[in-house]
Amino acid sequence: MRTYALLLAAAALVACGDSEPVSDQAAQQPAAPPSWVGNVGRVANAIERTPAAADSILAANNMTRMALDSLLYVIAADPALTAAYEAQRTK
Repeated sequence: MRTYALLLAAAALVACGDSEPVSDQAAQQPAAPPSWVGNVGRVANAIERTPAAADSILAANNMTRMALDSLLYVIAADPALTAAYEAQRTK
């Protein structure tokens, strides 16, 4: 009975598979970074310009210091997000 269930599950996976090949151009285009990365970059820029107003800048952007730190760690762990963040920081 277990073997039959496994075979049925495997057949369902094969049937649900994507049969259309992905074009080379579509496969090479990087996905656009999420908009929140740009928001984090803008917040960091504002805090860098006016460090004394950091708490009010964070509050205006619905963030806390801990949330900003957490997002920065997420960005640092992903090269694509890091590139998008750095691009925003240089503006």
